[in-house]
Amino acid sequence: MLHQTILGGAVLLAVLCALLFYRLAVLKRKHTRTRAELLLAREEQAARDAEITRLNADLQRMLQYDSVLFNNARDMVFFHGVTADGLPGCFSRVNDVACAMLEMTREKLMTLTPLDVEAFEKSSMVRMYSRTELVMLSEADLRYRETTSVRQLVSHILSSDEVQYERVFIAASGKRIPVEITARKFDLQGRPQILLIAHDATRRVTSERALREGRSRLRDLLAHSPVGLAIYSHDRKLLDVNLACMRILGIPGQAEFHAFDPFSSYFVPADIRERLLRGDSSRYEAAIDFEDVLKSGLFITGRTGRAYVEVIITNLGVDEDYNPKGYLVEIQDITRKREAEGSLRRMERQLRQAQKMEAIGSLSGGIAHDFNNILTPLLGYTEMLLEMLPGEDTSHEYAAEILKACGRAKELVNQILTFSRQADHASAPIKLAPIVKEVVKLVRGSTPENIDISYVNKADHDTVVSDPTRVHQVLMNLCTNAVHAMKDMGGSLEIRMTNFNIEHRSRSEFPQLSPGSYVRLSVRDTGCGMEPAVADRIFEPFFTTKPSGEGTGMGLAVVHGIVTAMNGAITVESAPGKGATFHVALPVHARLAEERKISTAPVPRGTEKILFIDDEADILTMLARMLASLGYTVSTDADPVNAFARFARNPREFDLVITDQVMPGLRGDELARRMLEIRPDLPIVLTTGFSETITAPQAKELGVREFVMKPIVTRDIAEAIRRALD
Repeated sequence: MLHQTILGGAVLLAVLCALLFYRLAVLKRKHTRTRAELLLAREEQAARDAEITRLNADLQRMLQYDSVLFNNARDMVFFHGVTADGLPGCFSRVNDVACAMLEMTREKLMTLTPLDVEAFEKSSMVRMYSRTELVMLSEADLRYRETTSVRQLVSHILSSDEVQYERVFIAASGKRIPVEITARKFDLQGRPQILLIAHDATRRVTSERALREGRSRLRDLLAHSPVGLAIYSHDRKLLDVNLACMRILGIPGQAEFHAFDPFSSYFVPADIRERLLRGDSSRYEAAIDFEDVLKSGLFITGRTGRAYVEVIITNLGVDEDYNPKGYLVEIQDITRKREAEGSLRRMERQLRQAQKMEAIGSLSGGIAHDFNNILTPLLGYTEMLLEMLPGEDTSHEYAAEILKACGRAKELVNQILTFSRQADHASAPIKLAPIVKEVVKLVRGSTPENIDISYVNKADHDTVVSDPTRVHQVLMNLCTNAVHAMKDMGGSLEIRMTNFNIEHRSRSEFPQLSPGSYVRLSVRDTGCGMEPAVADRIFEPFFTTKPSGEGTGMGLAVVHGIVTAMNGAITVESAPGKGATFHVALPVHARLAEERKISTAPVPRGTEKILFIDDEADILTMLARMLASLGYTVSTDADPVNAFARFARNPREFDLVITDQVMPGLRGDELARRMLEIRPDLPIVLTTGFSETITAPQAKELGVREFVMKPIVTRDIAEAIRRALD
């Protein structure tokens, strides 16, 4: 029993041990499995930790990239939320560019909203409100209304993917920054957020402003330019035209201007037309007769008469796509310029004529001097011969004819001196009307019946300073030439006298005359007329269109000299087949002089002692005999230096001295001055055939008693001697 009990206990113990070992084996296997699972779990955790570490590193790197991109963006970037009342909230994030451009710290900007950095401008409300509302609403009302518009903008952004608009930001310094804003909506933790990207539009705004100003200046230039401007397309269709262009052509409006064609109208020169067809730039001048324009219906114009225009056509080239731009046409009225150029050419011709006349005048003066020296002994001896010969003697008749010839020669010399403007004629205020009537009477008596002569006097003032003989000579020359031009076909001769004034601004017809009152003598004929080349030379000495033997060519040259010596001017208007009109302008004098009385007394005589000095031996001999015949005692000397030495030795030897002006070694005026220094009361008579060095007033101022022009006539020298002595 015990054994069974022990055996049962042993069996039980064995079972228990077996169960224990089995349990231990199970636990060991489970422990081994758990440990393996723990090791696997630990490895998986390590892998997860490594992945988290890598992800954290990637996140940091991404955040760094984001920060770099965010802060280094070229535009300002803002994040802000939306308030409960629908307005923009404070900035939650701003980039460095925004801080730099708005000149604020990030901390400062984070306390502001978009409304705080936007510039409020009342003028910006013009697009939203009428002018009346802008005047009536206060600034507070406008700000309120602007707030309402901001709510609407925020609502629009929240309901859209992207919204673009423009604003003006204001920096801390007050600098204004126009910006273009792109707004996008996104959610952050279930709350709406807005991203603002603000691009600086200063350059664009400045460029647009410059473009607007440039266009405005271009419009102003086009509108106010004094030069006519028209713009055409490449196919020559009018695009725009300014008022000056229409005014120059007299075209009433742009609609009517389309009919004007500066490229191929009749007034465009043929060679220019060919160049324009090739598209070349060109310039031309055109004469437009507006009467012909209206008759032909070329274009509508309000202008009349004729005008000269300058046209410049410029090809504007091509644009960046090589498309032709078109043409710029410039039109300028050059009518006044043409008239001024014509006036200038006339003045140049007159100046050349004056220079030519002056040169020939100097030459003729020298000729007159020598001729007078030749005439003086001829006249003197002839006069003395006539005194010696009885009247019934044939020789007396011959001497009288010689005296006549000498008189004609003297008159010829006077004409030469008149032409050279050196003749000293006794001028006084005279009336022109009686002289003109006398000339008309003389001309009418010797004119063929097929020529009608008329005289028209419209002048209220016809008093001029001159010698009646000179005026008579001028009119006779002009009328004789007019009759000669009509002798074959007949016609009409009109002599007209009128008054006119010359002002500083109106001297185109007589540019050489000073301003003042003038009387005009016009001699008009309906004869054959003259070519311009002939009209330019008619006042030249010895130039004539008459056949040989019918004219000397001195008539109009003498007329020119006389008129110029009277401080006047002469012009001619003529064209082939249209006759000629000569205009003589003479200055009007205020009052009329008293009539001069011509002396008829016998030639005065005397017994005084006279010293006569002249380098011409013939004149010395002749004048010594002439004065001796009048009772004077005459001593002569051909050398002025010897004569002065003789006078200096005995200043009281002679009662009077007669000296020539032009002599070798010592001029007459210098000899007179030296003699008067020794004897101030010495009577001196100065003679000359021609001299540019001294005139009668200058001689008087020097102390010379009398001034006598050669050739010397007995009465002239005799009266001069008595005036000097008495």
